[in-house]
Amino acid sequence: MHSTSVLQVDCLQRNAFEVLRSARSINNTLAPINRIPPELFPMILQCWDGGCTDRNLIALTHVCQRWREVFTANSTLWTYLKCKDVEKTRVYIERSKASPLKIFLCESREGHHPYIQDAFLLVIPHISRATSIMIFGGEELFKTFTMHFSCPVPLLRHLTLHFSLNPLPVLSSTLFNGDLPSLRTLSLGGVIPHLPWQNLLQLTAFTLSGLVLKNDISVTRLLEFFSNAPLLREIELRVLPKSSDAPPGRVVSLPCLENFKIMTDNTHTSTLLNHLSIPAGAILDLAFDFHGSDSPLPDFLPKNPDNLQNLLHITSAHLCIELVTIGIKLGGPSGGLGMYGNRQDLRVSNTMVAERKTLTSLDYFDISRIQRLAVTAYGFSMHDETDECIHHVLNVMSDLRALFLNRCTDEPFISALDPEQNHEQLVLCPKLERLVFYIDVEEMFLFYIKGLTDMVKGRASKGSKLRSIIVITLGGLMFEGELYKLREYVEHRLPEWDGVF
Repeated sequence: MHSTSVLQVDCLQRNAFEVLRSARSINNTLAPINRIPPELFPMILQCWDGGCTDRNLIALTHVCQRWREVFTANSTLWTYLKCKDVEKTRVYIERSKASPLKIFLCESREGHHPYIQDAFLLVIPHISRATSIMIFGGEELFKTFTMHFSCPVPLLRHLTLHFSLNPLPVLSSTLFNGDLPSLRTLSLGGVIPHLPWQNLLQLTAFTLSGLVLKNDISVTRLLEFFSNAPLLREIELRVLPKSSDAPPGRVVSLPCLENFKIMTDNTHTSTLLNHLSIPAGAILDLAFDFHGSDSPLPDFLPKNPDNLQNLLHITSAHLCIELVTIGIKLGGPSGGLGMYGNRQDLRVSNTMVAERKTLTSLDYFDISRIQRLAVTAYGFSMHDETDECIHHVLNVMSDLRALFLNRCTDEPFISALDPEQNHEQLVLCPKLERLVFYIDVEEMFLFYIKGLTDMVKGRASKGSKLRSIIVITLGGLMFEGELYKLREYVEHRLPEWDGVF
């Protein structure tokens, strides 16, 4: 009799718990937040501070039964496999169902725990549905990669391979069965890129870095690779061959190129650029080291300027000539060029030579249409009142509208613009309307006020009147860097100023 009573009590308790659970479930269903359509729930992750992390995703499945059902049923949320935990990897694969996978394997990397081999073994049967693969590691992971990634991966869109091995490993043509028909982005580092894959018709972005020796990659292989990827828009190279093995007349066109970056200590980027046609609309960025008083333009650009279709119409130029760096930025409706160099083994006696070579090397381009010219940190010998390099460059810029001088010695520029100071009595830059000086406060006393007033009057007398001249002091002059119009400054210093402006 007693045992029957106990069983009845247990049954009543179970029924009560079931009723309570149902009541709570109904109550949760009636909550305003649960009126959200299921398809909108994944957006919660996107809006959550911290993003779509494993921790956030799992936390959402613990909110209530409905949330758990909604989130676990959405297979696209369980596709990022890091292979750091066997049981978590198993759950993710089950919940991902047939959705495309993103695979991240890291053997040893700062901020990341290493992957677990047993967890990765669970992923191997599903590699064919990977859309993104990122691998960072050493010898063990490279062996794992070459052993298990030989099958076709037709959905693969993003591939990143970075290894730390010496000697460098060579990528096999058997990887991915030699066929990557859906690949969009490719980033290679620390491997010899024989670039065996031929089907790269969808590739739009390519990065190459981490090679130890410059002869690990040849110009011919790069050209073949570019030829097989006609839709390339973004290219970044952090290593270049030190010499070209391609025929001198071979030029490969990159019709869809938008941005091309070469970041290397190689002193001759022209090794590759001699064989490439950069289309109109593209931006070419070069970063490099150069030595002594060498000028960057002739050595780092292709021998044939026609290769640079992106610089057919230059309308603006900025030259930054610092003590240890040189920067050149050119732009126009057809594209742009940025060159940023660090000087090596620079002697003080070479400074002036390097400055003038940089300035005069603009002759490489058609600069007659430049409307805006900015120059930073250009100096000159105090024993010379004129600078023939400046005179030559300004003489070519017949369309110049605005000239900006930042921490430059202003005297040679002012002298060149003064028709009374050149032998031909010509007005250089006849369309010049705006002149802006940026001057360090401690150098304000060197500002060539009298020469400036003479230049303005001389140009006005020949029908070339400047509309505005502005002096901006860097570091604070009188009123902590306030913007001054030169007319006000000159009127204060020279009462006889006749207001030519």
